[in-house]
Amino acid sequence: MTTIDEAIALYYEKVDGKLQLKKKYTEDWREHIPKDSKWFPGCPGDPTCKRCDGTGYLSLPLPVGHPGFGKIFHCSCVAKMRERAK
Repeated sequence: MTTIDEAIALYYEKVDGKLQLKKKYTEDWREHIPKDSKWFPGCPGDPTCKRCDGTGYLSLPLPVGHPGFGKIFHCSCVAKMRERAK
């Protein structure tokens, strides 16, 4: 089993006396997604989805006064991602 100190040493480095994620873990994910994707770690969507650009959320063009106006909805790619995770 890895100790907490060993895990911190694997993923973090000290910069100006503060712990920061090592660059190889914070930037290399960008190399694996499409250039036009807005996906970033933590987004529930599929990085390759053209409908939501990977964010996992959509806002529908509804008129003011409609109950759904201004609300966001999960894109269909989120359900597909959850199914794949099972």
